[in-house]
Amino acid sequence: MIKKQATKQAILNASMHFVCRYGLSAITIGEVAKLTNMSRTGVISHFQNKADMQIAILRHCEDIFISQVVKPSLAIDPLDNLRRYFDNWMNWVYKLTKLKSMSCPFIKAVAEFQDQETSSVKTVIIEQQQRTFDYIASLFERCQNEGIFNLDLCPKNAAQACYGHYLSHNIAKNLLKNPNADTTFQQAINQVIEKSISHKYMLDRRTL
Repeated sequence: MIKKQATKQAILNASMHFVCRYGLSAITIGEVAKLTNMSRTGVISHFQNKADMQIAILRHCEDIFISQVVKPSLAIDPLDNLRRYFDNWMNWVYKLTKLKSMSCPFIKAVAEFQDQETSSVKTVIIEQQQRTFDYIASLFERCQNEGIFNLDLCPKNAAQACYGHYLSHNIAKNLLKNPNADTTFQQAINQVIEKSISHKYMLDRRTL
């Protein structure tokens, strides 16, 4: 059982690297067999079908994202937590693989499946995206509850704005090869944060 789990983990790791470069739609049992030097039968033994494999890859990617972005961002100070999240989110795939030819697997999956008919794979993609939006909104809400952000701030709107900057950053950096993409992203996120900070919090900080 341990060997089978280790083999499946190796399959998912190799598949994640493939998806980060070529996209989720391009992954096949045959491609995975080549990546892992396994037979097609060996790969199939771990999954029911292609869709089941794609879902397993997506969930593996989410587990890696949590370990590489979410958990390292956790902090007692809610504003520090928020800032660290965006710092870790930016270029998280490159930080993990050190390969410039790869980009966010979730964005690739959204682009590939958003206009397709409903499927088990698309359902997982939707659920993952919703969790991301909800988590970012919860970080803003935490700052709001601690009196750092304005009471009239809408955490969901702030989350959507920040996600938009992340999408723009990926296009600017990975497609357009803009050397200033990182700086632009950081500035955009800082603007959202600075506009959210309450006047009272700023005054209290100045008197410390």
